[in-house]
Amino acid sequence: ADYNVEHPNISLDRVILPDSSKEQLKMALSAVIHRDYLINTIGWNEIDPNLRSIINFYGPPGTGKTMTARAIATFMTQQTGLPYELMSLNYSEIKSKYVGDAPKKLEKAFNYATGKNVIMFFDEADSFLGKRISNVEHGSDQAINSLRSTMLIQLEQYTGVVIFATNLTCNYDKAFKTRFLAEIEFKL
Repeated sequence: ADYNVEHPNISLDRVILPDSSKEQLKMALSAVIHRDYLINTIGWNEIDPNLRSIINFYGPPGTGKTMTARAIATFMTQQTGLPYELMSLNYSEIKSKYVGDAPKKLEKAFNYATGKNVIMFFDEADSFLGKRISNVEHGSDQAINSLRSTMLIQLEQYTGVVIFATNLTCNYDKAFKTRFLAEIEFKL
């Protein structure tokens, strides 16, 4: 498979983050936790039918970004009573030497996660979310742009939790940054 699915059992209490960051994280997850209330009582689906929580983790390696993604799967299980999985995707596993394969692999991952209780975790996210190439000169440039366009489409349609992790948030395309409900910095 082009992704790894696990059932983590790490408590959010074990994650060392400033209290303000933990609260920001819980607030961003609340859209998915309280989906039924937001749709049935507030009428949120009239504004946006696809409730989702897109969160960006950034900071140097070894600061707990992956551990926190695992803890979020446990937290979501505790909050909803539904068993959440963590799907980890890495750019090196999605990219392909064949033009057009990477977007198909990305769609396959989103298709697997749709309708399930899955936290999608994209490590090395700057590879997925970088600025699109305006002067396309090679097939590889077109392939990267295609992958990034596919990511934008999939994010619009997905109704769950997506977490991106990077060391290089400055490389993100603005189209992706506007979709984040929260950006959380991880420091050494």
